[in-house]
Amino acid sequence: MMESIWTQTCNHREKRPALDRQIEADVAVIGGGMAGILTAWQLEQAGVRTVVLEADQIGQGQTKNTTAKITVQHGLFCHTFLEKKGEEPEETANVLKRGYGAIVETSQGKMGVYKSEEGEMFKVDIVCPHLGCELTWNPDEQSWDCPCHGSRFDVRGNLLDGPAQEGIQYE
Repeated sequence: MMESIWTQTCNHREKRPALDRQIEADVAVIGGGMAGILTAWQLEQAGVRTVVLEADQIGQGQTKNTTAKITVQHGLFCHTFLEKKGEEPEETANVLKRGYGAIVETSQGKMGVYKSEEGEMFKVDIVCPHLGCELTWNPDEQSWDCPCHGSRFDVRGNLLDGPAQEGIQYE
C-alpha cells in the first residue's frame, strides 16, 4: 500500500506520555488522525479550549490512513454524553474567548454568539433574512457572513452589506 501524504509529512508524530494529571477543556476530540487534529485546530481558532485524546500517537492505529469515521453512533454517543453532563447552552457560550464568535446549539435551536474584548455577549439569529441560509462567523472581519449571497452583519446583528434588507438580532 502507498504511504499517505499525511504519514509522510506529519513531523509531530512522536509517542506522547500517558496523561498523568487532570486537565480542563471545553471540548475533547477523540482520535488523533487528520480529521481529529484539524477539528481540534479549528476549535482552538474559534476560541474553544480543546484537547485531543489519542490512545498511542497521532496518525497511527485506526486513524492512520483515514480522514474520518463519523457515524450515527458517534452522534448518539455525543448527544448522550452532553445530556448526562448537563451543560447549558449559556455555559457553552461563556467559554468563548474574548473577541471570538461561534454558533451555539440551544434548546430553541442554533444562535450566533460573540464575546467582546470586555466580556459582553451579543446573540444573533444565524439565519440570513435574505433567503434563509445559515450564517458563518468571519473572524477576520469580526462579522456574521452569509455564504450564499454575501450579506454581512456586525456582532450585534446590524446589517452591514446586502442583499439582505434587515438585521439578525436574536429574539
